[in-house]
Amino acid sequence: MKKTLLVVEDEPTMLEDEVLEIVLHDLEGARESHDEQMDKISTWMDEYNGEPYGNEVDGRAAIVWRLIKKQGESLISNLIKPFVGNYDIVQIDPITEADVYKSKINEKLINHFWNKEMNPVRFMKQLCKVIVPEGTVFVRVGWENEYREKREKIPLSAFNDEIKQRFEEKGAKFKIDEEKSYVEIIVRKVLSNRPTVKVVRNEDIYLDPTADSFSDIKFLIYERRTTLSDIANDKAYDEKAVKALRKTIQDQDDEKTDGWDEHEYNTSDFEFMDESRKKVTLYEYWGYYDIDDDGKDEPIYAVIAKYGKSNVLIKMKKNPFLFNKPPFVCIPLYDNPFNPYGDGIAEAISDEQKVSTSIVRGMIDNMSESNNGMKFFKKGALDAVNFNRLKRGDKYIEINTTDSINTAILDGNFNQLPQHVYNMLNMLDIQAESLTGISKMMQGIPGSELKSSTSNFSAMMSQSQIRLLDITTNITNGLKEIFRMWLSMTNQYLDDDEIKRITGIDIPAMKQMETNRLAQQLKINELPSDTAMKAMMLVATEIEDMFNRRDLKYDIRVKVGTDGLKQIKIQNINMLMQQIGPLVQMGNVPPDAVKLLVADLADNLDRPDVAQMINEYQPQPDPMAQAQSQLVLQKMEAEAAKDKALAANAMARTENTAAKTKKELASMDADISNKYADATKKMAEVNQRDRELDQDGMEKVVNAAIKNNATANSKRSK
Repeated sequence: MKKTLLVVEDEPTMLEDEVLEIVLHDLEGARESHDEQMDKISTWMDEYNGEPYGNEVDGRAAIVWRLIKKQGESLISNLIKPFVGNYDIVQIDPITEADVYKSKINEKLINHFWNKEMNPVRFMKQLCKVIVPEGTVFVRVGWENEYREKREKIPLSAFNDEIKQRFEEKGAKFKIDEEKSYVEIIVRKVLSNRPTVKVVRNEDIYLDPTADSFSDIKFLIYERRTTLSDIANDKAYDEKAVKALRKTIQDQDDEKTDGWDEHEYNTSDFEFMDESRKKVTLYEYWGYYDIDDDGKDEPIYAVIAKYGKSNVLIKMKKNPFLFNKPPFVCIPLYDNPFNPYGDGIAEAISDEQKVSTSIVRGMIDNMSESNNGMKFFKKGALDAVNFNRLKRGDKYIEINTTDSINTAILDGNFNQLPQHVYNMLNMLDIQAESLTGISKMMQGIPGSELKSSTSNFSAMMSQSQIRLLDITTNITNGLKEIFRMWLSMTNQYLDDDEIKRITGIDIPAMKQMETNRLAQQLKINELPSDTAMKAMMLVATEIEDMFNRRDLKYDIRVKVGTDGLKQIKIQNINMLMQQIGPLVQMGNVPPDAVKLLVADLADNLDRPDVAQMINEYQPQPDPMAQAQSQLVLQKMEAEAAKDKALAANAMARTENTAAKTKKELASMDADISNKYADATKKMAEVNQRDRELDQDGMEKVVNAAIKNNATANSKRSK
């Protein structure tokens, strides 16, 4: 009968047998390609460590000329230095204007975790010591959250607002029990809250065999060994699952046989007697599966514990990380197309080591079979007594000849080797250096040529560093992916208080400052109340977008550089400062340009502290020059005050004159108005007389006409 897996929070329910079947099927399918790659790595490691080739002959030289390891150890040192020379290794460039604040915050967080919360030198050493001989390194990314809780009970009557506020500032939580009249104060002290990285063994990683690249994988299985006690103390595992595993261990112990759980890198069959220290093999499954039967795969995480022949599912949930990918990064040394794994250094210079080994073995055999250490005596030069004295190492030996001792007794020497043997070895070294990017320091470059042509030296150095730069680029891309996962985790596990503690940036205060700035810029206080409220809502949305670190569009850069590239950059900076000096004196270039170049030079010389001091330095003025400038300023202020007073006086006079002129104009207007009124009155009188005259004239004309008409009528009647 199938058992149902315990559901945690809102995670979907799946059948335990179904999950076990999926994980074990994928694990078995990945074993073939995994074992093939492990065989390659095993061969590379044998050559790297100088293990015998198997063609050795008794009585002849059996040395292995470890050319691969010599080149590999030099390569490791050269790969570590570029990544630990800069204090602030990460630079995050915003894509849009809304990403400026978020980029600055995230950049400070990543650089803090890289430099202060972990040991970058140790991490890079582990990474390079795996990637160089084995060709591939896997890095597991995670988050560590460790805290300690302190609980204290106080009477409910003693609990007031002041106590509540004081403990709330410390992030405390309160549990009130009114029946028992007490308050339990729970204070959580964070001991560790940071991202983690861990270099894991290649043999512990099982990849999707159908993937052409690491980004295409549909599942990854990480195998690791732990104890039952560690599993029981880990709160991430369910208690019921731990009990089931404990019972399985008890049952399997009766059937245990020696060597049933041997590991590739630990073939010992030693087993602890006590139950808590029993070694258990865990398979962490990170993949994609259609949980809801909706045709869409979702990222899942499952853990299977194996003890003996039994497998117990102790955890199953969705991928807990926001980036929804397996928390692993794969970094190849030399890229392989259509293969997630890279090639080790032995793959590149294996032939050179084999040929060098054969030459060196021949040289040793030649020397061992020579007459070195033998002595040759001229016949009759020594009798038996003196011959025995010679063998005993006595001081006085009689020679029975008058010839010189140099001709009477000859010492045997090594056979002289021809010059072309050494030329062949040198050619093989040069070939190996060209393939690895590691060359002997300044070999074959005369000092006179160095002094005469800096450009030639730069070209030679850059050519010798091309291969090294290619490997450095692969590691840089891997670190970028790690830092992207860190950024996603900081958004998930860090709050504003934790960010302020790490970076010193107070996000709520910056939000308020930006809100006030935008409100002042948009003159919201001058708008009507309804409009102002809507505008403030838009401003609040804009501010939230500016500080929403989950919605960040950015380009991440890792500041690294090989020694050869640094030398070239330092030379270019020096040349640029020589060219820019006269332009600064002429005023064609701002003086701060030289300051920035000097700071960049200090940074490339691995002195970030000096570079920071130069960038932040503000020159203090000379006291005498400052006093003189102050006197000149006071004089200018006095002259300005004088000019201002004169201008005010002139303005007053102008205003007085204008007032007088206005008064005179008003008087003139009054006189003119009076005169106009008199004239109007006189014109009215004249018009009246004219009307009266006109009326009298009309009456006289009418009377005359009537009179004349009457006279005419009288004459006609007669």
